[in-house]
Amino acid sequence: APRFEASAQPKNLLLIDELESLCAPTCLHALNTIGTNSDSPLLVACRGGQRPALDMMRRGCTAQEMAQSELPGRPSAVWTVRSRIDDDFDKYIVLSFTNATMILSIGDTVEEVNDSGFLTDTPTLEVALLADNALLQAYVGGLRHIRGPDHINEWKGRNQEASLTCATANERQVTVCTASSEITYLELDASGILTELGTKELGTDIACLDLSPIPAGRARTQFLAVGCFDGMVKIFNLDPTDLLDLLASVKLN
Repeated sequence: APRFEASAQPKNLLLIDELESLCAPTCLHALNTIGTNSDSPLLVACRGGQRPALDMMRRGCTAQEMAQSELPGRPSAVWTVRSRIDDDFDKYIVLSFTNATMILSIGDTVEEVNDSGFLTDTPTLEVALLADNALLQAYVGGLRHIRGPDHINEWKGRNQEASLTCATANERQVTVCTASSEITYLELDASGILTELGTKELGTDIACLDLSPIPAGRARTQFLAVGCFDGMVKIFNLDPTDLLDLLASVKLN
């Protein structure tokens, strides 16, 4: 017969979650709720001295409705964003429609505001909070760097005629797609200015872009992911010495 020896660390098991103080569970049973809209709850029989109990647990967190606002139509994209890096909660809800953008302020009530600095007469492609506590709005006509209601910088490309189709951003880096097949990369410099650092023509229509959050202790994330309508996913280098060099590509089925 094979011999099994206990090891200090599990080799084929990964701890996902744990709950303390279930009073010595004696039996577990997952209810079968196939065909319903709810997750399968887990019944736990516990032995707690003179007071045994039967507990029911569900995955996830419960959601509580705090406010409700009527919208003029169905939004194509929704973002929530803080006004400062050190804020605990989001301040704005940004809703993009086919021909407009609506800004809702989050407080005791949720209400529309007109002094956020966002353009509201055009659809929005991306919203981000930058490291200088400024808000970024990417829209079809360019980028809007909002440091305050009266301190707004605009980027519209080299010819001041940018036509963006998609965008992505993290705390210090921004990448946009212009003319359907060209990517432009910008960074937030030490003086708090978004500076264009490079462009690259891909020769194929771009469907989406993605930048990951900046790792702790790093000045930038090193990779940009680009998805194309021809099914290709491409990874580009964002290191200043080899900016926008193609690192890898894969064809999706």
